Amino acid sequence: MTRTVSRLYPEYQDTMDAEHLNQIGTQIEDLRSRTAELRGYL
Repeated sequence: MTRTVSRLYPEYQDTMDAEHLNQIGTQIEDLRSRTAELRGYL
């Protein structure tokens, strides 16, 4: 997303940021789980 869009529609940028943060959090949790499983094999 460009800076122009975020300036014109700041509430849209906030929504996208929240969604992106939720995706990152989900990915981190998934990676933690996979890491724990892999450590069991080592």
